[in-house]
Amino acid sequence: MAAEFLDGLVAAGTTSALVFGSHFAPAMEELFAAAAQRDLNITSGLVLSDRKLPPGLLHSPEAALADSADLILRWHDRGRLRYAVTPRFSLSASDEMLDACAQLLGKGVWFTSHINENLAEIATVAGLFPGSRHYLDTYGRHELVTRAACSRTTSTPATPTRRAGRVRRVGRALPDQQQRPRQRAVPAAPARRARRPRRARLGRGRGRGLSCPRRRCRPTSCSSCSARPGCA
Repeated sequence: MAAEFLDGLVAAGTTSALVFGSHFAPAMEELFAAAAQRDLNITSGLVLSDRKLPPGLLHSPEAALADSADLILRWHDRGRLRYAVTPRFSLSASDEMLDACAQLLGKGVWFTSHINENLAEIATVAGLFPGSRHYLDTYGRHELVTRAACSRTTSTPATPTRRAGRVRRVGRALPDQQQRPRQRAVPAAPARRARRPRRARLGRGRGRGLSCPRRRCRPTSCSSCSARPGCA
């Protein structure tokens, strides 16, 4: 699957990509090996979660630290490859997991995750991290966003926009594969009023996502659009 995916990127003229990886270390080995063979500029990493997902997708913080450190040792800065520490999102990553992620940063290692995917998720994350000022701060309080690329910013409160201006890099992938482009927007006014310039990177997500042409599918509906009960 990794080879097929990378060959598809090359066929589309894409030789550099930030790839949201897999929860499984052997799959990441396959991706990095295939990317090295093709001399592609790929940044990716093992996806880490320790709660709120099916058991087969969970790591303990200790296992996450060990597996990720091994992948970094083997693949980071090998040829054109770079490693990105990748908690799936703070909804499924405890403070202990985010602490483990912080231990992996250094020597050019990147950080990537999701923020602000929808308003319900934002509210749930606020309840899980009562000491955080906003979604981005769930990462920032662990010093994870000095070299970061965060995507899926469906709804961006003003505070994270200001915070984004103080970190070295925050890339936003807009729009992603789950929504139509006109549904995705980040307010430009706070950036124009800021004293410091903002660095914004626009990208296009490539993945499965939700692709219902009638835009009525619920996120919890089944994966095949023609059979989704929410797509009547």
